[in-house]
Amino acid sequence: MDLSNVTSNLTTAYSALRAGRLQEAESHCRQFLSQRPDSVEGLQLLGAVYGAGQQHERAAEFFERALGLSPHDVALRKNLVRAHLQLGSPERAEKLLLEGLALQDDDALWAMLAIVQSRSGRFAEGIDAIQNAIRLNPQDASHYFGLSELERMSGNREAAMSALRKALELDPKNTGLLNNLAGLELYAGNFLEALETIQRLLAINPRSAQAQCNLAMALSIAGDMEQAVVALRNALVIEPGIFRARIQLATFLLQTGAVNEAEEIARRLLAEHPEERSQCVGLLAKLLERRKQVEEARELLEGLPEEDLLIPDLAVSLAVVQDQQGETEQAVATLKRSMDKHEMAATEGIGCHFVLGSLYDKLGEYDQAFEHYELGNRNRKRAIIEILEKEGEEDVAEAAYHTILKVHPPEKFHAFTPAGSSSQVPIFIVGMPRSGTTLSEQILASHPAVFGAGELNLMLRMISESYGKTHVEPGKLTIGQLDQYSTDRGLIPKDWYELTDEQIEDLANQYLGPVTAKSPDSLRITDKMPYNYFVLPIIYRLFPNARIIHCRRHPLDTCLSCYFQNFTSGNQFSFDLEELAAYYRQYVKIMEYWQELGIPTYEARYEEMISSPEEKTRALLDYCGLDWDPKCLQFHRHKRTVNTASYQQVRQPLYSTSVARWEKYRKHIEPLIEGLSDLLESESVHTP
Repeated sequence: MDLSNVTSNLTTAYSALRAGRLQEAESHCRQFLSQRPDSVEGLQLLGAVYGAGQQHERAAEFFERALGLSPHDVALRKNLVRAHLQLGSPERAEKLLLEGLALQDDDALWAMLAIVQSRSGRFAEGIDAIQNAIRLNPQDASHYFGLSELERMSGNREAAMSALRKALELDPKNTGLLNNLAGLELYAGNFLEALETIQRLLAINPRSAQAQCNLAMALSIAGDMEQAVVALRNALVIEPGIFRARIQLATFLLQTGAVNEAEEIARRLLAEHPEERSQCVGLLAKLLERRKQVEEARELLEGLPEEDLLIPDLAVSLAVVQDQQGETEQAVATLKRSMDKHEMAATEGIGCHFVLGSLYDKLGEYDQAFEHYELGNRNRKRAIIEILEKEGEEDVAEAAYHTILKVHPPEKFHAFTPAGSSSQVPIFIVGMPRSGTTLSEQILASHPAVFGAGELNLMLRMISESYGKTHVEPGKLTIGQLDQYSTDRGLIPKDWYELTDEQIEDLANQYLGPVTAKSPDSLRITDKMPYNYFVLPIIYRLFPNARIIHCRRHPLDTCLSCYFQNFTSGNQFSFDLEELAAYYRQYVKIMEYWQELGIPTYEARYEEMISSPEEKTRALLDYCGLDWDPKCLQFHRHKRTVNTASYQQVRQPLYSTSVARWEKYRKHIEPLIEGLSDLLESESVHTP
């Protein structure tokens, strides 16, 4: 016998298998086995060739023969187990593993037994098995990963995260482990920990698409939707076809107002991924509902399997359209069925609690409504990433106000009188969120000479970028971050009081150009970014002829409406009643200071608009230099898409149920009432 030729056949078979030339590999294996039929190596190699060709029954046959010759060969036994799992024979696979463990106490066999047991839902047994693997080999990170998966599948996410952290101690640069940990932390609502994990991962592999997706989720929860969109676009540059990134991108685009692009992505996904139909339909239903096509949205949703409609995100979408069609009790039942059926991620729970709060409010069940609003806010507050926290820090009401006094002292403001732009096109609508800013804009946008541009970040961003700094929105500030909001971070352009008339004109044009491009033929264009109230001195000097509308509403109704709103971006002060009261006081002091400086504004009181709609609408139009048009009283019929939190309200005629709404929740809002006590004394409507 030519032994060199026999060995050559085996070597060639290995090479052919590695190259994917399976027929050639099979031929050489059989030639080898014709000379050495009891070779464990040859039998195992031929089994591997058949396994690579998806011929699992034949693979099992040759692995079985090899194992009969070498029963202590762990790698061989694992290959045979895999073949039987592929054949759908988990019982045979488990028997083989138990037989192997009777021969030798091996960590690899225990780990595989854990996998087999988990596939039949026996997670407790699987956990015991993987713990035996860890006992035998505590330095193998893969065993802790297996433990994490079993704990996750059994519903114990804290234990799953603990196991992943142990695995990372052994293998700190394993991006798969880091991605899994970030996903679990996001699910559990440990948002700050998730962001730190994602940062670790990106430092190791900045081109991880999954890490960019997790980063986008963390950013969106923390209120930075714009950067969340950037992260998802980065993920799609790295891995263009990733479904998760594409559907998240469409969802976030919808939330930021880019409805057309969101719809384009959603429809393409529906065509390309029929296996993900439910997710795609859920997104399209949200788009249709936002566009007032409620019946079409419901028809789409109800075309899905009933089981799918219990998925939290889909249940929320269905509940919203049911409520809009007058089926509020059915909407509550939809959400409760979903919550009973599914354990919700922290992010899903936030939306569900806010929707349930609004439904119970509509049904007059105010205690239950407040309970859900409180749960939603508590989870939202956990998502706030506190960059700075200092003991003894100035409270929120004083910090921003003192910054305002520092950057705009009266002597500087009055001495600085540049010509600015003579344009009368911009109308700036400012005030607290939920104070009637969307209502005022919708009334004005119903006039044929007015274009409603919505909440524009342009002015605040333009000011921040004069320093080359990252933009920080006032509405995203928390108590711990306020000292970052100083002269070079959003309140005043760089070298403002030293700028020439030409430089001021250039700044005005930086704003005016993009705004007028939105509707070149409109006589007026509204910018209803509420937080422009921080920069009214800048607006007044850039556009001395522009109209500034200051929306006001009863303090308790304003704050409570903020607390009841699931803001998808910013407004972090609204998640806690005490912080909400402090922020409102800050806002009042700042607006009073602008009044002292003589900045002209028109005060639009929400309660007065409700009680005297025609009189107050006429006065509003007159202030804006617009002729009377009765369409402004029918603002709810306007076809424009509203992308702010108040989009549902402005679809309806004026209603009075939001006036003195706080009285229904009096017993729940003592921190708010106490925090605003002195301001309430000056309100003309009923106060505590």
